[in-house]
Amino acid sequence: CVSPARTAAGGVAVEVSLNGGRDFTQNRVQYFYGASASVGSVTPSRGTSGVEGQIVTVIGSDFAHGSDLSCRFGVNGSVSALYESSSLVMCSAPSRGAGAVRVDVSNNGVDWSVSGGRFVYEATSGAWSLSPSRGPVSGGTYVTVSSGGGGQNYSGVYCVFGT
Repeated sequence: CVSPARTAAGGVAVEVSLNGGRDFTQNRVQYFYGASASVGSVTPSRGTSGVEGQIVTVIGSDFAHGSDLSCRFGVNGSVSALYESSSLVMCSAPSRGAGAVRVDVSNNGVDWSVSGGRFVYEATSGAWSLSPSRGPVSGGTYVTVSSGGGGQNYSGVYCVFGT
């Protein structure tokens, strides 16, 4: 069955026919129509690639408390969301490679928010590169450090050579 559009939020009874519409159940099982979740922003908007469980707060509207409340980072898979209010949920970001993904919220685990937020997975320390990558034992070589996460400008960068 596909739910038809409705002009107002609220509950309706759903009945089922197994004989082409001649006879219907009379169980009055409830289906609730409500506003779709909407995502306005995500904080923090950045995290580290390859790390599981970074807590992300999603700010928006029309979030509904329930067991199917979930977040999706990108287009694949979803994670359970912790309901804080109708405008705030918390999600544990799954591990992913470096890059930007859209963050959506679903109240029922099926229909996703029309508007989404943006979360950027930044390169982990293993994705840094050095140029040049070798120098004399006397030291003094200027080394350029680059991130595989692309185009980020960092301030207060320090390097430790050996420990």
